[in-house]
Amino acid sequence: MGRKPVARFPGTEGVASRLAPRVMGKGTVRCASPIDIFLQGHYNAGAFTVSRGNLCEGSLFCKILGEEAMKNLYRLALALALVGLVDALYLTWMKVSGNLALCLGFGECDVVNSSPYAEVYGVPVALLGAVAYGIILALLLWEGRTQNDEVRRRLQYATFILTFAGTVYSGYLTYIEVAVLEAICPFCVLSAVVITLLWLISMVRLLREETTPLHQNTA
Repeated sequence: MGRKPVARFPGTEGVASRLAPRVMGKGTVRCASPIDIFLQGHYNAGAFTVSRGNLCEGSLFCKILGEEAMKNLYRLALALALVGLVDALYLTWMKVSGNLALCLGFGECDVVNSSPYAEVYGVPVALLGAVAYGIILALLLWEGRTQNDEVRRRLQYATFILTFAGTVYSGYLTYIEVAVLEAICPFCVLSAVVITLLWLISMVRLLREETTPLHQNTA
């Protein structure tokens, strides 16, 4: 017996071709890289076609995170994005107005909000946070309205990247509060918790839909 045939895909040189699926035996295949499928869309290789799908049957992870659970996570993400937006706008108002009464007597947000770390090139960090939360909310709403699987997946990746960046930066700001300023702003902590939860939810939602199967082409 000769060597098993390798499925080849035109126009997928480089990394994509190295990670392309191989035929392992009759009716048995190895899945393509989800990243490649995300970038390339789909492949057609003669008797086999790579397309997005879900191989969750029998998976404990996917049993726990069923369709209803995923819908609830989406709704939770929307609510968190809205909370983060309101919180960031409130901090922006506090920074611009300079009204210490807006701290409501909780923590030392006046110390944090008046520090040099509260601005980036003269722009309030809180305002940048509000813009970020607004974009996240818009991405989530767009995802909920689109019927295109390709668009929805790209929106999920964009949300994941943005929330990850926000989580890293919030971690840095929290370190500044604790180690440098030695002052805690409850509204800033709330924002850090919200963006971290949004990142975790976006990661779980991506993992839930990440498996990409190789379907046999019956045409």
